[in-house]
Amino acid sequence: MQLPDLMPNGIPSNQDLHYLSSLEVLDESGEKVKFGSLFGERRTLVVFVRSWLCGKCTLYISQLGEVITPSKLEAAGLNVVVVGCGGHELVKGFKENTSCTFPIYSDPTRATFLKLGCSQNGGEFVFGPGEICSFAHRMQNSEDHTDLPELFAAVGIRT
Repeated sequence: MQLPDLMPNGIPSNQDLHYLSSLEVLDESGEKVKFGSLFGERRTLVVFVRSWLCGKCTLYISQLGEVITPSKLEAAGLNVVVVGCGGHELVKGFKENTSCTFPIYSDPTRATFLKLGCSQNGGEFVFGPGEICSFAHRMQNSEDHTDLPELFAAVGIRT
């Protein structure tokens, strides 16, 4: 797999989006799911976390969940999913630690992370509906998630 040479906020190419859509991630029970199915029908904020055990990522998802309620998601026409690079066995603990109500998927091969240029860190992307990306942010260090007010503005969430 050729790794993209992307700037921190560079939008993936159409070719990369098509390839990404064909990759598989695991749901919370370990079942394979096509990554593209997560955003095929609706605009979806996908938050990539560095590790299920990363304190910064745990805090970020906790804070995200405190603000983004189901009614705010509906008003913005948005779904939110979380993707982590560890095994699906650790999702339950992460969900409990963050009180996360969003669907969580694991990518133990890191294929989605690598194709998006998030090789050592995570990031935030808005995909869909279909194979489009309207927002991209790749973390440059372990504390570089998108600031929540900036993220909320980008996805149309009113706080």
